[in-house]
Amino acid sequence: MLFRSQKTFITNGQLGDLVIVVARTDPAAGHRGISLLVVEDGMPGFTRGRNLDKVGMHAQDTSELFFSDVRVPAGNLLGDEGAGFIGLMQNLPRERVSIATAALAAAERAFEETLEYCKQRQAFGRPIGKFQHNRFLLAEMATELTVARAFTDRCVTEHNAGRLSTEEASMLKYWDTELCNKIIDRCVQLFGGYGYMREYPVARAFADGRAQTIFGGTTEIMKEIIGRGHGGPARTGRSRCAAGGGHAATCAAARPCPRKAARWPAARCCSRPAGPGTGPHPRRPAGRSDPSLARSARPPRQTR
Repeated sequence: MLFRSQKTFITNGQLGDLVIVVARTDPAAGHRGISLLVVEDGMPGFTRGRNLDKVGMHAQDTSELFFSDVRVPAGNLLGDEGAGFIGLMQNLPRERVSIATAALAAAERAFEETLEYCKQRQAFGRPIGKFQHNRFLLAEMATELTVARAFTDRCVTEHNAGRLSTEEASMLKYWDTELCNKIIDRCVQLFGGYGYMREYPVARAFADGRAQTIFGGTTEIMKEIIGRGHGGPARTGRSRCAAGGGHAATCAAARPCPRKAARWPAARCCSRPAGPGTGPHPRRPAGRSDPSLARSARPPRQTR
């Protein structure tokens, strides 16, 4: 197969000898036309960009990869042709669990260091951990971490047993990574000016942890997956038929929508049955069609 493409933000892009490329081998087949190809270091047309300068995670290389007419032999097909999407879906929960557990571990470590610091750092003649506001912060962080640890342990157990759903993995990734940023931000505040110095581990954790809500699927994507898994409709650019008939413009049982007919004659409204006398439009507020609420029928305003 011969293909041309490029991809940025690739972890281990400088050091990796093998690169797994998600390629569309049959554009007409939709998600069934996606395959996984193994590109080897040294193949003609495969080049690497510079090591990107990130805010944190400096020990981890992140690069942009370029594929210019790279010819991949048939033997470098990973799995079956057209089964790439299935392979991705099967392994995404594992990735999200691993990111979540790493985020929670980083948050727990930052909390332990902050707790010890609050016992030693003196202000106004007593440790800063003795002030009520700081005690409340420490109590909140300890509670949130304990709850997150229980949920994380359950998800890991479910994953090892092969029972973890995509929605639960997304919940874990969303919750633990957002909590990590929240906990470490509070820890930096408790450290004061020292928390902003890179010689302190909490400052490096602040820079390293910020990306965890971005890579592996952003928090917004995780919420979208969770919402759809719990019955929320997928957001599209066109209205859908309430009767389950696909897009409104193609529903065979549709009748013209009086509200849109003047501007979009081809549009259909599927939430009303065909035939006359079907009542007001279901999406139109009752006040617009109720004569009793017309301006002339309203009671006069009281004046002094």
